[in-house]
Amino acid sequence: MATPYGHCHVRYTGDIDVFYAADAENTERLAAALHEFGFSDIEAAQLARPNVMFRLGVKPVMIELINEISGVTFGEAYAGRTEVTFGSLRRPMTGTRELRKDKAASARPKDLADLSQLPEA
Repeated sequence: MATPYGHCHVRYTGDIDVFYAADAENTERLAAALHEFGFSDIEAAQLARPNVMFRLGVKPVMIELINEISGVTFGEAYAGRTEVTFGSLRRPMTGTRELRKDKAASARPKDLADLSQLPEA
């Protein structure tokens, strides 16, 4: 599930975060997909470890794969997801309520600034 900052104002981040479920079946599928794109050194067991982040590429076209975010489980984020359309593709995105919880729990200055711009859930 992507977590782009598409809920209100635009802010350059230099990357896109992809929040994924770290269960065995999903990490096997994710590792297989990464292998098809040439990232053969990333294995499912690595993706399944708690609080993992993999950075693919460099800013401004970096992808961050993450399996934990602050204050929200993957199950909560998935249940509260919203769908967005990019061209002809519909993709899940973190819902406003869950994004607000993540930003508040992260408490980094840039996340708190983002939180002040997010609409109430």
